[in-house]
Amino acid sequence: MPLISVVIPTYNQAAYLPEALDSVLQQTHHHLEVIVVNDGSTDDTAHIGQHYQQKDIRVRWIEQANQGQGSALNTGIALAEGDYISLLDSDDLMDPQRLALQYQVFQQDPSIDVVYTALRIVDEHKKLLGEMRGQDFSPENFLALMFFRNLVPGGVMMAKSTCLKQHPFNPHFVHSVDYELMMRLIHLFKFKYLDIPLTSYRRHAVNMSNDLSAHRQAELKIVRQYNLEHIEKIVDQTTFNAEEKILLKGRIVFNQEYFETALFFFQQLSSALALFYQGNCHVKLEKPLLAMAAYQRSLTQDKANAACHNNLGVVYARHDQLQKAKTCFQQALALRPDYLDAQFNLSHLTLAPQWRITWRELRQSLMAYQFRA
Repeated sequence: MPLISVVIPTYNQAAYLPEALDSVLQQTHHHLEVIVVNDGSTDDTAHIGQHYQQKDIRVRWIEQANQGQGSALNTGIALAEGDYISLLDSDDLMDPQRLALQYQVFQQDPSIDVVYTALRIVDEHKKLLGEMRGQDFSPENFLALMFFRNLVPGGVMMAKSTCLKQHPFNPHFVHSVDYELMMRLIHLFKFKYLDIPLTSYRRHAVNMSNDLSAHRQAELKIVRQYNLEHIEKIVDQTTFNAEEKILLKGRIVFNQEYFETALFFFQQLSSALALFYQGNCHVKLEKPLLAMAAYQRSLTQDKANAACHNNLGVVYARHDQLQKAKTCFQQALALRPDYLDAQFNLSHLTLAPQWRITWRELRQSLMAYQFRA
């Protein structure tokens, strides 16, 4: 049985750290070490960690000045002695079989370098809110899709130790540190998805207050590191058909916020989804009438696209066509009752708010999580 190192960075998480540590120490895979890196906490975190270190010899408590999550993770990774390294946030919980089931994947296929799993969303009292599930893509398709959207939930991965020791987290990123690392690793290593929620990701007042704008800016910085030539080369190597490749290139460039270039790709297609993105590009380029036409054409093909109903409603609302806007928001909510953007737009219809546009198609598995967050 190999040694597995569990690295837990923590900062002012005294309220949740004991349950996180208990969930690791109760793993069915017993041969492990737990490296907890205290990143300059000012609450009772240090006292709790030191207590666990005295209680169980598998726990190693490390202190450092506050330098950020990426730095704390790198400190723990550098000290890890295991053949595999598993990551856990200090306010989350591991299912008892998580390490055993992830290690089983490595046993079944030694070519695998990183194993990630589905994620369970809970509130501060561990009440279930929803799940984040992925899909098992081929390596070439997975890499291409990661340019558009992060498909690896943070903190649910286990990797061969050399992967993380040779490619540590970027300490200069405060937000989206997981995504930045995943984008580098996915270019180099083989990932495997395990469709079982083996981690409970806890939503509470502190992490719900994270700056979404800052996260988006960090994500934009990450994806803009890759130029169009590189992206086209990666997408052309996928197993998607010709139209799917054009659409994916457009979606990736749209995610990079190069809207004129994205529109060039989308205008080569006439599918409902391509028209939806044409509308989004026109909104970004401040061409509302073209956006309205694109959304309307998209909905003639696919009336089930709640995001398209919502975005068309925003265009109507901006032109003071409030009854049409109201109908669109209602249609979006009839399709997706937990749709946060449409719910906000409908409830603020007469208040002339900063309307909420949905820039990417919705993911079914995230709706309950998004609504309750």
